[in-house]
Amino acid sequence: MRNFSTEAKVGAFFVVVFGLIAWISTKLGDYGFEEARAMTLSATFNTAAGVSEGTKVNLAGIKIGVVKDIELDGPRARIIFTIRSSVKIPEDSQVSIQTFGFLGQRYLEIMPGSSNRTMDDGEHFYNVEDAQDISQLTANLGHISEDIKAVTGNLRAVMGTPDAQQSMQEIFEAFNAITTSLASTLEANERNMDQIMGNLNKFTT
Repeated sequence: MRNFSTEAKVGAFFVVVFGLIAWISTKLGDYGFEEARAMTLSATFNTAAGVSEGTKVNLAGIKIGVVKDIELDGPRARIIFTIRSSVKIPEDSQVSIQTFGFLGQRYLEIMPGSSNRTMDDGEHFYNVEDAQDISQLTANLGHISEDIKAVTGNLRAVMGTPDAQQSMQEIFEAFNAITTSLASTLEANERNMDQIMGNLNKFTT
């Protein structure tokens, strides 16, 4: 097998290095071009809790951008984010803060509107939906659970007394008697109807 000279090896090494540099430059150029084509939008919420720089912006469950900055807008939070300029957003679209997964990871979700006019770079969303407060939701669920426990406890206490058990037994017996009587009445009426129809048949023939 022929051995390559030192000069050939050095030349091959530089070819590989320059090739890698060219590839990296192309990728960085594409990245910069994508950044240049990005469109900046904003929306104001009562709270930006759980949202930070880099939080995803989704449309139909697909990532189209990221949060770039969060700043105070009076007592509220103004979230500034960028999306791909190739994505057209109707001006009456809604943006909301959503929660994903058990750990409550936050993201922005854009719900497209029906307007023919689309948003331009630097525009602001006025149709927003604030995130559900997880702590408040947990507290509400806790109150509901306590109410259910109280109701079931009361039922258990009432139904556990001898008088209540006797009353339930009487109710079941009365219901059984009613259904038995109703079945007997229907059966008797059916026999009467058969007899009447038979008499009518004889009369007409």
